[in-house]
Amino acid sequence: MFCTKCGAQIPDGTKECPVCSKGEELLCGQEERPAESVEAEAPAVGNTPQKKKKLLLLISGIAAVCLVAVGILLGVQAGQRAKLKNELMRGWSRVEESSGGAYYRLVLDFDEDTVDVNFETAAIFGMNERLATLEYKVISGNKIKILDFDEEFTIEFDKKHESFEITPALVDTDYYHEYWYNFD
Repeated sequence: MFCTKCGAQIPDGTKECPVCSKGEELLCGQEERPAESVEAEAPAVGNTPQKKKKLLLLISGIAAVCLVAVGILLGVQAGQRAKLKNELMRGWSRVEESSGGAYYRLVLDFDEDTVDVNFETAAIFGMNERLATLEYKVISGNKIKILDFDEEFTIEFDKKHESFEITPALVDTDYYHEYWYNFD
């Protein structure tokens, strides 16, 4: 027996086509049909509506998982950038010795989008001088970009976040990296 809708061969006594699920009224008798007409009328196995729905659901599910993963990743990165910015807003300095043997202190004073590089000395009472004000942007959990230089700097804190190493050096061009210490 053959289905008159899709042309599939159906075992005798079957009340419904197993391929297209049509009932008895669409089934025809036991006469043989040529192979070409059965193949021409039979739907492709991979293109049934149920398989298309399953494929669409699978693709939708994968897309939803990807969107959630991207959202989580962006949220984590934003949190890491905010944490670095908060750490930088603390007071950071370093003490250096001049060629004449006098000591002075360099201070980094970060705010929302700029960092002041200040020079302070006790040798000349109360001498404080701003050496530079640089615009910066936090670009990851351990990198900032100094916009004035168009250069990225990597910041690595010690375990207690009492000091950090910045690479390349921000102030001292004789060295590749510098260490800054929290004075709060």
